[in-house]
Amino acid sequence: MVLLSPQLVRREAAVGLSGVLPGLGATSVMTFFMLLGHHLGARSVQEPVPPKRITERVARRVGLRRHIDQDRLTALSIMAHFGYGSFFAVVYRMTVGRLTRQPAVGALFGLALWAAGYLGYLPRLGLYPSAGDRPKGRVAVVAGSHLVWGAALALFSRMPTGRPGFPSLQGFWVRSTAQGHR
Repeated sequence: MVLLSPQLVRREAAVGLSGVLPGLGATSVMTFFMLLGHHLGARSVQEPVPPKRITERVARRVGLRRHIDQDRLTALSIMAHFGYGSFFAVVYRMTVGRLTRQPAVGALFGLALWAAGYLGYLPRLGLYPSAGDRPKGRVAVVAGSHLVWGAALALFSRMPTGRPGFPSLQGFWVRSTAQGHR
């Protein structure tokens, strides 16, 4: 049995955590783009934006929907949306982001994430209809917002951390775990 060294675990956790803040920033940019697109044209489809609809279906499946009012559902969907974006920003940072942080590559990562979800597991799980069955304007806005997310993620991932004005989760994680192992 191979055990991971504490130094390796701390280093990899620090790399992963360095994706959280860029993920929150990229998800903010994406959300603005998605809401703008919804407002300018895709709102002709009378339904909630995808994150809210997905969250509502998950809540219903696990038996929580009847206990959640509309305001809490909205809050929960926003938190789920930012959590999902941050999680995949960590995945990006630990994989593609180690090789390059070019916006075009980030955009492709975002598009791949969209395709996996909206053409793959979301319809298969019955959480959202396949992009192939959706109005083209809605598909363009949602796919485009994922391109924007990926490009923004690559740009935010270039920002320095641990310097004045830039919070560093990576530095916090390394310091706190090092102190706990002394």
